[in-house]
Amino acid sequence: MVQKSIFDFSDYREYLLYRVGPKTQRLGIKSGIAKALNCQPTFISQVLASRSEFNLEQGERVSGYLGLTSD
Repeated sequence: MVQKSIFDFSDYREYLLYRVGPKTQRLGIKSGIAKALNCQPTFISQVLASRSEFNLEQGERVSGYLGLTSD
């Protein structure tokens, strides 16, 4: 399987869904993101389902958690 980079996606949700994996494997990564944002995992689920948005500060924290660079 070819690994994709963030530059292969046009929407941050698509990239997050790719990174967190199938629904059956999401709990650990969603919990990690929630901990990095100091929020509940349900908020992460809402973002992934397009019912909520990250603000700029949350987006920056998620980027750091995922190990993304300034590029």
